Amino acid sequence: MDIEYLKSQVPAMNALSLMPISGLTRRQVWRHTLPHSVPGPSFLWFVRGNARLIIEGRAIGIGPNVCVTLPAQTAFAIEPGAQTQATFVQIPTSSLLPMPEGVHLIRVNDIGTQGELSGLLDRIAKGQTSGGPGSERAALARLMLVSSMLERLTGPDTAQTAQSASQKLSARFTREVEQCYATGATLNDIGDMLDVTPTHLTRTFKSTCGMTAARYLGDRLMHAARSELIDTPNSAAEIARDLGFSSPAYFSRAFLHHAEETPGKFRNRNRPNTHQSDAASGKIRPAQSDQRVSLMT
Repeated sequence: MDIEYLKSQVPAMNALSLMPISGLTRRQVWRHTLPHSVPGPSFLWFVRGNARLIIEGRAIGIGPNVCVTLPAQTAFAIEPGAQTQATFVQIPTSSLLPMPEGVHLIRVNDIGTQGELSGLLDRIAKGQTSGGPGSERAALARLMLVSSMLERLTGPDTAQTAQSASQKLSARFTREVEQCYATGATLNDIGDMLDVTPTHLTRTFKSTCGMTAARYLGDRLMHAARSELIDTPNSAAEIARDLGFSSPAYFSRAFLHHAEETPGKFRNRNRPNTHQSDAASGKIRPAQSDQRVSLMT
């Protein structure tokens, strides 16, 4: 194989992130419980306890030793139980790290495979924390092993395909929300895009997801609002404009209704401790670098 071609396929590792999810962690729990998506491929690895996963417009119960693969920009939400222990892994997009197409729920029954997957993720996390020479190459090598493991474990019976008309409509709705939640689109607008009435959409979505379509749309929008308030220096007026609100005042009222505090209070309460809370929760924040991993020493 041409070494220069291989080197060109090596991804920038600043897209790698491992975030532990625990039912006992309450700080910024909205990052998990409100629907959201990430730009690249990712997966969830549940090792203990039970959780409720909302994905593609369906509410699914998840137990231990289950891996859930998520294609890029697939919206999901997790309601962890008290004993839940899981890891959310975002991986770089690369031909060296192929992921299964579509959403898959993979039950890993073999104890050895369970330990191997958990061990690889644990070593990746420790390497990200300690850094040092060769740490990025080691992380890439271990991610390649994880990618090949998921490929072996994925079969036709692991795909979560929406079969009923209700499930298909709910999945289409969540995909449409991801495309237009920040444009000011209403439930009526999305219903028109899907060629259904808001009443039918609401009834259908509640039957598959356990919540109304309007609540889902609002929760998705508020996840984005909370994220911008904490993760960016943008003003409330700028965030209101970015998320399609007609005015900053309307944004403030909507946020207050949803979060039970103003955008300013929410930002002040969360932002000063953002880095400390990440460290306490074990979240791995990779170095902000566009450099690719060198295959050659």
